Amino acid sequence: MAAAPNPWNEIFRREGKVFVQPHDAMPDLLRVLQRQATPRVLDLGCGNGRHVVYLARHGGQVVGLDSAPEALALTRTWLAQEGLAAELRLHSMTEPLPYPPEFFDAVLAMQGIHPAALATIRELVGEMGRVLKRQGVVCVTVSTPKANPRWQHAIETEPGTYLPLDGREHGLLHHQFTPDELRELFTAFHVRELRRDSTPAPLPVGGQALTPVPTRQGPYPTHALTQAPTAAAAPPIAPEPPSGH
Repeated sequence: MAAAPNPWNEIFRREGKVFVQPHDAMPDLLRVLQRQATPRVLDLGCGNGRHVVYLARHGGQVVGLDSAPEALALTRTWLAQEGLAAELRLHSMTEPLPYPPEFFDAVLAMQGIHPAALATIRELVGEMGRVLKRQGVVCVTVSTPKANPRWQHAIETEPGTYLPLDGREHGLLHHQFTPDELRELFTAFHVRELRRDSTPAPLPVGGQALTPVPTRQGPYPTHALTQAPTAAAAPPIAPEPPSGH
């Protein structure tokens, strides 16, 4: 069966580096990872590579996965421009992660897990825990139940999951999380922090990028989660503060 079209592939093809600045959680993540000489980090939904490049600059052994070939091409170009290296793979987040258990010191999913039905998201979170080392770190951001400026009309396919009927993400499922739902999703992890994301980020609509607005005040809020698996599932961690594609 042919894969469903990925709206973000066309967005990256048309607009290039949609995301440039790293999330403001990255310095805190680096401090946590300093205990590793060369930390191995997985970036799920790496987009055009802002976190792949940032972490590679700081000595990380980085793997970036994305379902958009155009995004990976942009990441490769960015890495080459800076003389950096990272492993990049075309990968659908609906498929198992192609890595063995306890392989990564950290897993990022910055706006990378919510474009799916909830059952698919649950499977992905289970995969994140599987590939994360004991004492590993996970940093996640997701969208929350507020008016989304990226579309005007959408069908609710299940509670909290929407299929946009217009806008640049037309046809791409989005699940919008409540704080309680997000905690429940990561119940096998030790949640170190859950907060409203305050990182300025471009909020594009119809091919145009709006002026960056802190999501705390803007119409597209996210929840930022920094956590690690509990001893029962796989390790505890300890970063401090923490969201994009």
